[in-house]
Amino acid sequence: MLQGRIEPKDLKVETKKAEDFKTIIVDGVFGGSRSGLFEMICYTDELNAEEALSSVVPDGSKVYINRTLHCRLVLTPIQAKSLLNWLGQSLEQYEKQFGKIPLVDQKKDDRKSFLV
Repeated sequence: MLQGRIEPKDLKVETKKAEDFKTIIVDGVFGGSRSGLFEMICYTDELNAEEALSSVVPDGSKVYINRTLHCRLVLTPIQAKSLLNWLGQSLEQYEKQFGKIPLVDQKKDDRKSFLV
C-alpha cells in the first residue's frame, strides 16, 4: 500500500506509439474556439500539375492544389495555453539560433476564423 503523497517526478512513465502514429509536415491549420475547447484541423497542400503538364506546351491554368486534412486536434483551454507557452519558448530559442522568422502578412480583421 502506498503511503504519503506521490510526486509526479516520482512516477515512471511508459510511452508507446499508436498504431496510426505518423509525422505530418503541416502546411496550415484551420480552426477556432468554442465553449470549453479549442480545435484545429492540420492539413498539407501539394501542387498538382499533372494535367497542366500533359500537353507539349504546359498550361498553367490547369495547376491546382491537393489539400489533405490529416487530423483534428481538440484542446482544453489549459492545454491550449500550455501549447502557446511551449511554442513561444521554442520559437524564441529557434530565432536566437537561426534569426527572426518573418510574419505572414494578414490582418486579423480579414480572417473568418483562426487561419494560419
